[in-house]
Amino acid sequence: MVIAFIVVSAVPRLARWRPAVLVALALGAVAVLLGDHTGVGLSGRWLAHPVWTTPRFTGSAFVQLTIPLLVTVLLVHNGQGMAVLRSAAHEPRMNQITAVCGVTSLLSAPFGGASTCLAGPTNTLVTASGEPRRHYTAAIWRGVLAIGFGLLAPGMVRVITTMPAAYVAALGAWRCSSRSKERSRPRSSAPTPPGRW
Repeated sequence: MVIAFIVVSAVPRLARWRPAVLVALALGAVAVLLGDHTGVGLSGRWLAHPVWTTPRFTGSAFVQLTIPLLVTVLLVHNGQGMAVLRSAAHEPRMNQITAVCGVTSLLSAPFGGASTCLAGPTNTLVTASGEPRRHYTAAIWRGVLAIGFGLLAPGMVRVITTMPAAYVAALGAWRCSSRSKERSRPRSSAPTPPGRW
């Protein structure tokens, strides 16, 4: 894992197409599975099953849940997401994004889904490197991977929580170090053509 991370990090051409953390993640997982993996939880249910949750509208729920979530999603998460996208030379449209977030939140609510928002951390990952015109592709792939991870959540959570602690700690440390290196690189200040976001 360590050697793979160092090699990919040292060769910019490799790192551009295969992030060092992703390579370390894959090779480390293979090493754990080929070695003594008796403690890793591979058996059991893997696919998530949606469970219908009938909504109950009450005054206390409105005050305790709706208002805090409204403030958190609109001001904190969407605000962070907007700031990140603008710093990456994009011009996001706040009204359209807020409307889409509201509709998708409404659709996922009966299944216990969380509010949809333009999360700052997610946009930071999407815009961390590469040309601004390619960030849209990164966002689409990130969405596809998130949906896949969500569908496989029962199995993925079980595997991650039963992996060796050293494996998980190493990935976390490497991701933090590579993120700080990526964010220190100069960005292009050229604006994205209208209609990209």
